[in-house]
Amino acid sequence: MRKRLLVFLISGFLVHSSAFADRVFPSDAKRATLSGHRYPNIKLGSTAYRLSPGAKVFDQHNRTIPPTFLPQSAQVLYQTDSRGDLSMLWVLTPKEQADPKLGRRQKQ
Repeated sequence: MRKRLLVFLISGFLVHSSAFADRVFPSDAKRATLSGHRYPNIKLGSTAYRLSPGAKVFDQHNRTIPPTFLPQSAQVLYQTDSRGDLSMLWVLTPKEQADPKLGRRQKQ
């Protein structure tokens, strides 16, 4: 009985982890190159932005991270709030960077 339960639990974890392998991004997210930051300011391409209060920053493993843990240079997707401040920022994986359909490119 315990062996069956163990097999069931392990197979459940394997199915669960593979079902969520790809991240889903909002359709209005824009793509840019992170070219430097000094909290609370972030430079994307040639445009400087400010992080909004409560902004969420996600690393390549989709974990929320403090903005100070961002790399100085990376390909990212981002969203802005009604004031033009950054509200969401995702650091892209190499696979996501290779996808030309992912995000609208910001003019740099």
